[in-house]
Amino acid sequence: MLLFCNISTSFAHFEQRKKEEEELLSLVNRIEKRRTERAEQQRIRAEKEKARQIRLAADNKKGGKKQTEREKKKKILAERKKTLNIDHLNEDRLKEKANELWNLLMGLESEKFDLTDTLKRQKYDVRGFAKGRGKGRLR
Repeated sequence: MLLFCNISTSFAHFEQRKKEEEELLSLVNRIEKRRTERAEQQRIRAEKEKARQIRLAADNKKGGKKQTEREKKKKILAERKKTLNIDHLNEDRLKEKANELWNLLMGLESEKFDLTDTLKRQKYDVRGFAKGRGKGRLR
C-alpha cells in the first residue's frame, strides 16, 4: 500500500509538473505574441511619424514660399515708398508739393481704374469663350 501511495503521489506530482510546464509554455507564447504586437505597433508609429514629418516639411516649404512672396512685396513697397521730407519747406513749396502729390495720386487712381476695366473686359471675354462663342461659331 505504501508503494501505491508513492506511485500515486509521484503520478500526482508528475501531472502537476506537466500542468505547470504547459502554463509556462502558454505564458512564454503570450509574451512572444505580445512582443511581436508591440514591435508591429512601434513600426506603425514610426511610419506615421515619418509621414507626419514629411507633411510638416512640405507645409513649411509652402509656407516658406508664401513668406518669400510676402517679403518680395514688402521690398517692392519699400522701394516705391518715398520719405516725405517737408519740414524745411516754406508755404509756397508746400502747396507745390501738395499739388505734385495730388497729381501723382490722380494718376495712380486713373491707372487703377483702367486696369480694373481691362480685367472686367477680359473676364467677360473668357466667360464668352467658355460658353461656346470662342469655338469657331459666328455670333
